[in-house]
Amino acid sequence: MAPAKPIVSLTIETKVTGKAEVGSTVYVSVDDKELGNGKVTNSGEFSISYSKQKPGVELRVYAVDEAGNQSESTTVTVEDHTVPSPPVISIATETSAKGKAESGAQIQVKAGTNVIGTTKTSTNGDFEVTYEKQKPGTEISVTVTDSSGNKSKATTAVVVQKTNRISGKDRYKTAVEISKAAFENGSERALLVRGDDFPDALAAAPYAYQLDAPILSTQKEKLTTVTKEELKRLGVKKVVIIGGSGAVSGEVEEELKAMNLIVDRISGKNRYETAAKIADKIDSDQVIIAYGGNFADALAIAPFAARNGIPIVLTGTNKLPSETKATIKKQTIVVGGTGVVSNQVMDQLPDPIRLSGKSRYDTNKAIVEHFDNDASICRIGLEILCY
Repeated sequence: MAPAKPIVSLTIETKVTGKAEVGSTVYVSVDDKELGNGKVTNSGEFSISYSKQKPGVELRVYAVDEAGNQSESTTVTVEDHTVPSPPVISIATETSAKGKAESGAQIQVKAGTNVIGTTKTSTNGDFEVTYEKQKPGTEISVTVTDSSGNKSKATTAVVVQKTNRISGKDRYKTAVEISKAAFENGSERALLVRGDDFPDALAAAPYAYQLDAPILSTQKEKLTTVTKEELKRLGVKKVVIIGGSGAVSGEVEEELKAMNLIVDRISGKNRYETAAKIADKIDSDQVIIAYGGNFADALAIAPFAARNGIPIVLTGTNKLPSETKATIKKQTIVVGGTGVVSNQVMDQLPDPIRLSGKSRYDTNKAIVEHFDNDASICRIGLEILCY
């Protein structure tokens, strides 16, 4: 007498389990090709493993007793029980999260225990899910659920404030666009710097913030047309030129005066003295020391210096200029590693702290962590202005 056909309880990509006659052997095949077999236990249970099969494949499961009698076959379909890989999140802003996951899967976003958004991935796995505005710093978790109901582990991300780009066709136009964004209703004062070099513009950032004035840039020998038009739009009455005539020429100064503007100039015999003279106009017990031969570290700290009212002065790697030394008061913040500002210089500074990392990007991170401030309040281009 043939045994009863097996009762299958689970069929997944690599295993089938169920119940059958005690002592019999259960066989699993696909297209008449045996995938595996196994003996039924004394409790009537079996579990047979085989090479991985695709979900949806039909398997034939039958039992053969000790006398060689074969049961009828039970036909089962391989189920998808593979948990999807966690999603990869490329960015999470206040109102949306983007990334990649298994194609055709359901994406769910939570903030704490609350579901704040869902969507479905595209055929190539891309997704963008929108949700109600979340505060920057909020941790969200994102999971993937495939068409078979398998749910991935969560990927977490921290909400960041959305970045807006302010730009123009060149550095002069970019400075104008920054000015338009920050000073929509105009300004009676503006700072003017040479557009093809960095030291004066970076040192001027805290002073511009103190004056609540934009920094505009110009060519050395001629007042750049877009800059001239922006001065008119702003309704500027006074322009402060940063740098000597070697940076912004006397011809430019005369053009400004011809526009019936009051013109002042802050300058020194070199970039170090110019930065020092700017620092003298900012009332602070602190001063930031940055390498004067490159822009990266001064650029990274300028928004925070401006926001906190701390002047930026410049130094050589191994020599502290006398002009810079004269500006130092109670505390100094050195930005950059010993490769740009040596310990030899740092030892000459009162109560110094160093903000640095193994690269300029790590130095930037150290700056942000030190000031623990909201950098999004700053507009950054060749010129920097916080508001």
